[in-house]
Amino acid sequence: MNEYIIPWTQGIGCGYALLVNRDEPKEVNLMVSHAWSENAEVFLETLCRSAAADDVMFVCALAIYQAKDGVGPSIAEQLGSDASDSPFRRVLEHIRHSGLRCGWRWRHRSLLEAAPRLLLLAAAAVFFMPCFTHGCIPGWEACASFSEDGRTWCWRDYMDFLAAYRLVPPLALALACSSAASWNLAQRGHHYRGRMMVVPNRESDLYQRLWCVYEIFVAKCVNVPVVLGTILASAGTCSSREANCSSKEDKDNITGHIIACNGDRGFERIDSEIHRTTRGFQRAMCVSVLREGIPAVLGTAAVKHVRSPGVSPPELIGGACGMLGAFLVFALGFYCLKQCQGSLTGRAACLLEAGLFMIGIVSFATARVLEAYADCSSECACLCFFLVNVVDIGGTALLFGAGYFGIFLLVLSKCRPCMKVLVDARFRISAFFVLLLLMLQFSVGMPRLLESDQLWPSVVFSSTFVYLSFAWMIDALWVLPWRWGLRIAD
Repeated sequence: MNEYIIPWTQGIGCGYALLVNRDEPKEVNLMVSHAWSENAEVFLETLCRSAAADDVMFVCALAIYQAKDGVGPSIAEQLGSDASDSPFRRVLEHIRHSGLRCGWRWRHRSLLEAAPRLLLLAAAAVFFMPCFTHGCIPGWEACASFSEDGRTWCWRDYMDFLAAYRLVPPLALALACSSAASWNLAQRGHHYRGRMMVVPNRESDLYQRLWCVYEIFVAKCVNVPVVLGTILASAGTCSSREANCSSKEDKDNITGHIIACNGDRGFERIDSEIHRTTRGFQRAMCVSVLREGIPAVLGTAAVKHVRSPGVSPPELIGGACGMLGAFLVFALGFYCLKQCQGSLTGRAACLLEAGLFMIGIVSFATARVLEAYADCSSECACLCFFLVNVVDIGGTALLFGAGYFGIFLLVLSKCRPCMKVLVDARFRISAFFVLLLLMLQFSVGMPRLLESDQLWPSVVFSSTFVYLSFAWMIDALWVLPWRWGLRIAD
């Protein structure tokens, strides 16, 4: 603030936000609540991750004139003599009025934003249903499964499986088109995204600052939705009644306004709203983790059944449970990152990486021992096949995951901008690996895959395999930690 914002605005009489936008002032739709004791670089990164490109934010440090040089209004004059006249309340009331003008599109905006992903997930579940049940990849007229030599695809009529599977391709296509249409509507539409964003930090308890307490109090009063920024830092544990601010006059003003509106239980209601917002943040984290894990578990079962059509149910379920086990290990690691507020020392990062590798190696070695010495022809064959596949798939996934996460930690600690480039390019990297896998298949004696009846199932199988071995690992172990602001402490 003292090194940049004040020198840039000194003698002009307006805040930095208005200075850079005075030729074309913008309408605010995102109120940002934060504490000034935070790390400015981390705060800026959190805003970039949490807000959309077209969001117009009100950040008090940038919107209010801070120079105190007499050219413009003083900070006290800008905050007003009464808390109800403060710019924070006026911004939140403006967001509420703008949202009410938009009607249901504002009230149900979260559903509109989630619809494309939900429809796409439904399309994938419908399309891969024959893979789960009969180990074949659906086409328009028939279903393709591996031949006995495992080198080519054989097409079989849907009547050999289930006649209703004829509806799978058109239904999956309809759901995929609906997903694309809803995404296009969300991008091109002008549904209002007015809200208040609370940005916690690792340096201080956010709700020890009375102005932050007042902002969430006003947001609750005017029914503006409150969300937390995507950072693993804690929002704090203290009671809002213990909050303070630098000006005693401001403290008395804000405290009096809260008590006047809600009586003696005003602060308890604010604490309840803070806890509700924090629970919403925890739910968002769980949804993010499940969103990456569920497709991986189902995809593992589909690929295993397609690659080995005669696989027994215990083997199939064991493979899915193995991937689920690996996913739960990664989720536990993510929980540990949350407990340390998303900031790891170099030593802690090395220990976490070594732990993942050790669990993966032990699981993989256990699978090899069971395959060599366990008698799976006995009456306990089902349990034997199940356990072998659990530790085999789980150990392999953990080894792959530990490798990917190790790359993430290494790049993150050495070159943070490079990690952003890799995360942004993940879809192009995944497409490259799909093409590479197809080229390898063509070069090792599978030229028939270029024929028209072989190309479709080959592309679907290769894409799914690359997703499981690369893309979901990238999403779970690169994108999620990056999106939630994991940092390697110096």
